[in-house]
Amino acid sequence: MLSTVLVNPKEEEYLALSLNGKKKQLKRRDFESAFDSMKLTTRQQYIIFGKMAKARNKWIEFIQKNTKSS
Repeated sequence: MLSTVLVNPKEEEYLALSLNGKKKQLKRRDFESAFDSMKLTTRQQYIIFGKMAKARNKWIEFIQKNTKSS
């Protein structure tokens, strides 16, 4: 996945490619649907969501830092 907002802060869509048919206002269920289509197990999904939650603060910090300079 590529966040288009990080590349172009004026972009209105969040992703270069759609996730579960959406490019913005993504919810956990959208990720779950994508993971299900990739045939990831519940445990694999749990691990991925855990890593995403753990990295959340760093992502927010990175996004704020890089959108202010644009």
